[in-house]
Amino acid sequence: MQLYEILSGHVAKWREAQYKNDKFPAIAEILEHAASSPNLPIPNSHSPTPS
Repeated sequence: MQLYEILSGHVAKWREAQYKNDKFPAIAEILEHAASSPNLPIPNSHSPTPS
């Protein structure tokens, strides 16, 4: 398993938990706003495949 695949799984779980972060609680609000804003570009969620 590649690192990006492992991280992708962790990020998916974090997203399902609504970006819960006890140390930095504002991060959830920022990420939720970014996800709901139609004018922000969607970043590439996967790294390019090595050739």
